[in-house]
Amino acid sequence: AMFDMQLTTDVEPVMKAPKKGEEATEAATTTGENEDGTWTKTVLPAFKRLPSRRFLTFPNVTVDAINMLMHYGRKASSLPTGVDASLANTSAFGGTDIARFDVSSIQNLTASTDKYNVTSLPKVSVTLQFDTSGMFFVEKAEASFDTEYIAKVRVPIIRNETVNATDAADANATDDNATDTTAEDDDVVAADADNATDVNATTDDNATDANATKAKKAKKPKKPKPPPIEYETVEKLKTRRMTVQLDVSNLYYTYPSLSQKQFGEAYKRLKDIDKREAAKKRREAAKNTLETFILSARGKLADEEVELVSTEETREDVRAQLMDAEDWLYGDGDSVEADVYDAKQAELKNLTEPIMLRASELTARPEAMKKALAFVEETRTKLEKMPTLKPYLKPEEIKVATDELEAYEKYLADMDEKQNALKPTDELVLTSKMIYKRGQQLSKEMKLLNERKAPPPPPKPKADKKKKNATNVNATDANATEAEADSAESTESESEGGGEEKVEDGEPEAKEADGDAAADDADASSEKAGEKTTTHPGDELKRKRN
Repeated sequence: AMFDMQLTTDVEPVMKAPKKGEEATEAATTTGENEDGTWTKTVLPAFKRLPSRRFLTFPNVTVDAINMLMHYGRKASSLPTGVDASLANTSAFGGTDIARFDVSSIQNLTASTDKYNVTSLPKVSVTLQFDTSGMFFVEKAEASFDTEYIAKVRVPIIRNETVNATDAADANATDDNATDTTAEDDDVVAADADNATDVNATTDDNATDANATKAKKAKKPKKPKPPPIEYETVEKLKTRRMTVQLDVSNLYYTYPSLSQKQFGEAYKRLKDIDKREAAKKRREAAKNTLETFILSARGKLADEEVELVSTEETREDVRAQLMDAEDWLYGDGDSVEADVYDAKQAELKNLTEPIMLRASELTARPEAMKKALAFVEETRTKLEKMPTLKPYLKPEEIKVATDELEAYEKYLADMDEKQNALKPTDELVLTSKMIYKRGQQLSKEMKLLNERKAPPPPPKPKADKKKKNATNVNATDANATEAEADSAESTESESEGGGEEKVEDGEPEAKEADGDAAADDADASSEKAGEKTTTHPGDELKRKRN
């Protein structure tokens, strides 16, 4: 915001402290009561960062509506860019009006809560929201007030009998103590008499009397159990803070709306501003990156590792070019485009990266070589055990991994020999990255072997259907033979026991003839229909029996 934004109301406002986690609100300046009985307060100071949220409260409100006018401050001599100059100084308070609105229905809402007893005047809270463009709107308006209501509360009952029972228990305890004391005195007197009569029994009597006295002292009167606590429900007057939402009415902005042409021009200006801001951020980021690189590279040139892998002449040449780049950055290159900074940084990297790489490989390459050789030995052991662990693998498959292992081992030996033959200041022919990359193929071959699973077992051969049918027929014939044997035995037994069987009117022969005729008719009909009929031996036996 480039100008103070003030709010004039017919009720004196108070700036409200923000809640936890919300933006803090600076102490606003109250101009004071105006001649017409209104109050003016600065709710958004000039150059306040946007977006922003402001809070106002109106305590002890007695009116039903609060009229508000948002306008620029009195010191605003001009309007923001793009606003028609004819709108300047239109406010009665020296600035330019922005919007008018009312917060209404205050007393109506409080009166609608007639079931509660309202005991305070309402306090009205208004929250104003200012967006990134400086436009504002009323986020919410609410009223809060205190009310009294009667609530039913469950409380314990206090009775007088409880107090009397406690007093009686204390009195009984006092009488028991007095009785015990008297008994003690009597025992002491009896003990003295016994001492005078018989000296030998004095020790036993004293011990007995002492034990009896201790036993009497140890006894304590039992306290009566307190009666159970009873509760009752009573009515109690309580206070509650209520909050209701208020209506924001008659809100209208006093400045005119943009035409389609003005809106298009304003949109284009915003796009251009965004584009320039993005280019500015990228340019500043590229400049900072180049400056950081120059300072870091110049400091690393003094490291011990860098001195081992570079000559003094090389370091002096690189250091001189870094100094020239720094002078250019603070001079002619102070406000160039981001692409120029990127090109300058790439040029300097070509000078420093080979030296820095040789310095880092002093420790990285031996470590990588150590891990690679350990990997070779581990892989060789696994390949030797592979035929035993996975006998289903073909020798050709294992040979592929074995050949790759030998090739990788030979590569490590040859390249390490070449690298060791060079000077520390020469260009590298073997790096830790090259070692790891060359071993990836061997890792891939071993992974394929490890993931190979045993093939499933061959399926069991299915039984021949012809043999199965023949077996079933044999079993049926055997059953039929047993049945015939049983029939013959029964016939012989009948002959021995009752003589010959009488045939009445030739009925069995007729039945047999009828059965044969029915069977012949069934066979003829099945053959006529073109169906294949298989006669079971058991059926033949049944026909004979019938």
